Amino acid sequence: MHLGHLSVAEDLLRSVPLDELVFLPAGRSPFKPDGTVASTGDRLAMLLLAVAGEARYSVDPRELERAGPSYTADTMSEIAGERPEDELFFVIGRDNLEALPRWRDIERLARVVEFLVAGRDGAATEREIAALPDFIRARAVATRLHPASSTTIRTRLESGRDVSAFLPAAVDRYARSRRIYSPAPPRR
Repeated sequence: MHLGHLSVAEDLLRSVPLDELVFLPAGRSPFKPDGTVASTGDRLAMLLLAVAGEARYSVDPRELERAGPSYTADTMSEIAGERPEDELFFVIGRDNLEALPRWRDIERLARVVEFLVAGRDGAATEREIAALPDFIRARAVATRLHPASSTTIRTRLESGRDVSAFLPAAVDRYARSRRIYSPAPPRR
């Protein structure tokens, strides 16, 4: 969880009347079969540190606890069953919009959520949303551009460079103290 993600979350809370924004850290993504560099426990700890202090943010770790690949349709169907009175939204970045119709069980997922598409170019995003199949409910939400990206942060941490402009201070301290993404010590 970096400052770019938090910037999008702030923009969503300003633009859409949401009571709560729930962060769902991915378990084992079907698109990343080799796993991630940070452990599940470290990823959860960093997310909790990143959202601490914001009353409208919460974290749901259910996908981290699930064995095997995690599919959004399964998770959101579970949540819809637990919260039948709530209107559910699912936030995706504009970069995921093209692949959305090919997501596993997309028709089931689209029955329980409306997609909020975070993008910086509203007109282009609106055109892309209009090209989606009719059963997918989606709307564009304008977000600010932030230079943080997961790849940049990992690369900088691996080389020992400063990432304070990209991470909340508590997350930066945690990642450094646990040597997450740090290069392995040289062999002797």
